[in-house]
Amino acid sequence: FSGANGHQSIMRRLIDAGSDLDATNHVGSTALHYCAVGGQDKCAAMLLQAGADPFIENQSGCTALDEAHKFQQSGDVAGVLMDWANKIAKSVDEPDLGVDNAEDSDGSK
Repeated sequence: FSGANGHQSIMRRLIDAGSDLDATNHVGSTALHYCAVGGQDKCAAMLLQAGADPFIENQSGCTALDEAHKFQQSGDVAGVLMDWANKIAKSVDEPDLGVDNAEDSDGSK
């Protein structure tokens, strides 16, 4: 998967060619999982904007966000994944899944 290495131009060509964004490998991981493991926030955002499913679990039961945390990629890629997961959850009337940007009742973070 080109996303793991941050190859944005290749990723763009694959998306534009109509590649299956949610295709899995032998362990059930998608390109989004590989972006998460590699900390590739820009490629992850490209996949998500094109319609990749952030809720797919691999054979270990991990989503891309789980993999980002597992491999300590808690910076930008985790934020991108969390934002998209929250956006999708809100579109189907699910509760907000994130707490990173939440404010306490007194207005503090």
